[in-house]
Amino acid sequence: MLFSPQTEIVVPLPLFASLFLGICVVLYGLLLAPSATLPTRTKQILSIPFLTTLLVLPVKFHSRVGGFDLISSALGIAIWLRTLDLIWITPLREGTDAYISWDQLRQELWAPMRRRPMGASKKHDDEGDDDAKWRERTRSSWSLLPLLLLNYVCIDFLACYLLTFSRADVVQMRESQLWRYYTFSAAGIISMTVEINMALLWTQMVYTLWYEGGKFDPGIIHPYFATSLADFWSQRWHQIFKITWMSIAFRPIRRLARTHLTPLLSHLLSRAHTNALELSLAVLAVFAVSGLMHEYMLFACLYGLPAQYVPGEQLFFFSIHGVAVIVERFLAPLVSLWLGPKTRSILGWVYTMVFGMWTFPWFMDSFVRLELPKLLCIDPQDALEHGPYRCPGVVDIARVPLTHPAAPAQRHEDVVDLNVCEIV
Repeated sequence: MLFSPQTEIVVPLPLFASLFLGICVVLYGLLLAPSATLPTRTKQILSIPFLTTLLVLPVKFHSRVGGFDLISSALGIAIWLRTLDLIWITPLREGTDAYISWDQLRQELWAPMRRRPMGASKKHDDEGDDDAKWRERTRSSWSLLPLLLLNYVCIDFLACYLLTFSRADVVQMRESQLWRYYTFSAAGIISMTVEINMALLWTQMVYTLWYEGGKFDPGIIHPYFATSLADFWSQRWHQIFKITWMSIAFRPIRRLARTHLTPLLSHLLSRAHTNALELSLAVLAVFAVSGLMHEYMLFACLYGLPAQYVPGEQLFFFSIHGVAVIVERFLAPLVSLWLGPKTRSILGWVYTMVFGMWTFPWFMDSFVRLELPKLLCIDPQDALEHGPYRCPGVVDIARVPLTHPAAPAQRHEDVVDLNVCEIV
C-alpha cells in the first residue's frame, strides 16, 4: 500500500514535521560526526535509508496543511541534494571526508538569510574583513517588526484577490482575457515575493536575537525593477538554494568542461571563448537543477493525480531562462556600444518584463493546477468542498484513495469539468 500510486498517506502536521526534521537531524548529525569516530564509508552506508526516506516522504506522506506540503517538498529536495553532495558526491569526486564542522554548518544555515546589500564589495580592506562596512549599520530584531507587519498586510490583500479565482477561471482568462490573466500572474509574482520575504524576515529576526545585529536586505529585492534576466536571477531573486546549486551543479560542470571539453576546443577557440563556454554550461546546469527541483516539488504535491501533473513545464521554463541569460552575456558588450546607460536600462527593463510575461505561463500553469492560492486555507472541511484534491488541506487523516466511489454525483461532475477544461 505504501508504494501504490492509488493512495496517499495523510498524517497530522506535528507528526509530519517531526518525521521530516528527524531525518534532517540524522543526516546532518552524520556529517558533524568526526571522521575518526565515524569513517566516511560508514556514514555513506548509514545515510542510504535516510536519504531514500527524505526523497520519498514529501511524495507519499502529506500533512493537514497544503502549504506545508509545498514547503517541505522544496526544503526536502534542497536538503537531499546538499547532503547527497556532502556525504557521497564530494568524497567520491575529491577523495575528502564526509564531514562539516559546526561553524561551517552555521554559515550554511544563515548565509541565505544574511545577504550583502546589492553592489557591496566582498572585500573592504587589506585584512580581508568581508563584514567591516556591512556591520556599520546594524539592525535590531525590533526594527524588523514594521516590515513584517507591512508584509502581512500586503499578503492579506493579495490573498483576498487571488482566492477569488478557481483553476477553471484562470484557464478561461488565459484563453479569452489575457489582460486579466497577466494581472492575476503579476499578483501571483508579488504574492510569492511577499511570502518569501516574510519568511526570511522571521529568520533574520531569529538571527538578530540569537547572534548579532546586521544590515539586512530583503530576500527578494524588487524583482519588477530588474533590467535584465541576469539581474533578476542573480541579484534580485532569492538566493536560498545558492550554496546547493553552486556545489551540485555550477562548480562540477565548469570543472568537467575545463578538464574534458576545453582541451578538445583549444585549437579552435581562444582562451576567452573557452572560458565563456565553460561558464555558459555551468549556468545552464544551475537552471536545469532549479527546474528539476521545481518538477519534484509539483510532482510531490500532485502525486496520485497524474492528469494534473504535466512533466517538463518547470524544466522548460528554467532552461529557456538559462539560455536567455547566456545570450544576454554575449550581447551586452555590443549593446553598450550602441546605447547609453539610461536607454539600456529602460529597454532592458521592457525586454525583461516582456520575456518574463511571455514565458511565465510555463511556470504558472503547474501551480494553477495545484490551486496554490488556496493553500492558504487550512480548514479540512474547506478542502472537502473542492473535490478529491489534496490542496488546500487534507481530505482525511487516513489513506485517501484517488477515486471516491461514494462521492456525490454533483461533485464528481465538477471534477470532470475542471479536468476537461484544463486539458483543453
